[in-house]
Amino acid sequence: MPIIGSRGAGSASGFGQRGGAGGSPVDYLVVAGGGSGGGQLSGGGGAGGYRTASYGPAPLQGSQLLLKPETQYTVTVGAGASPGPSSPYYTPGNRGGSSIIGVGSPIEFSSSGGGGGRSHASSGDTTGGSGGGGGVFSNPGSAGNLGGYTPPEGNPGGDGGPFLGPSGTGGGALNPGGTGGGGAPNTISGADVTYGQGGGPGPGGGSGYGGGGGGGLNNPEQTGGAGTAGINFLRFPTESKSPAFAVAPGSNTSSVDGDDTIVTFTVSGTFTL
Repeated sequence: MPIIGSRGAGSASGFGQRGGAGGSPVDYLVVAGGGSGGGQLSGGGGAGGYRTASYGPAPLQGSQLLLKPETQYTVTVGAGASPGPSSPYYTPGNRGGSSIIGVGSPIEFSSSGGGGGRSHASSGDTTGGSGGGGGVFSNPGSAGNLGGYTPPEGNPGGDGGPFLGPSGTGGGALNPGGTGGGGAPNTISGADVTYGQGGGPGPGGGSGYGGGGGGGLNNPEQTGGAGTAGINFLRFPTESKSPAFAVAPGSNTSSVDGDDTIVTFTVSGTFTL
């Protein structure tokens, strides 16, 4: 069953633009699914793309969104990528699923899934919201910000080390893989939580929503780790006389923090004004 609640502010005249006359700006955090590590000797998976408005660190803040009245939005929560196979050892990891807010086609707002960890012998496409780390034997990491957004949704993966050295860390929302692949903090939920952490070498995957999976170890039976799923938030002022909104399915939630309403999507669904 959908969750029915009150909606903040007046109607909006567009989506994905800055507020204007009659507009209703909405804060958001849209995190895509993390990429996975690949087979033996691969790099860590890149973090899922991270796009936010007012509640994240200043370098990553974008414009608020405007939502149209009497409109149902399809909200997709990107899945974490499944691990690459253990054999053959040169197989890269997989890209995570994109997180999307839109009405039909075309997509109106999205963040890109994290890139898979790159193996030392593969030149496959492992770009993503944040890029996958490079495999050993000095294999370079892959590019981030697949969507070409400003501000960027993520960072490149780190390079792999020389002969049997450590594989590269997947890029994170806040840092490139070579400097730790760190995720970015955000307080949109009412708590200070870090999202979009790159996957480390070996079994050390990124933790939390949108984290990349760890790279495969030097063992034919050792695959990389899976990426973690993304998450989406919408936050807007609560006004008792506003029209109702609906959130579906019921596993997604609506809550109140101070003067604001927060809608949290942990699974794909709809948001209706």
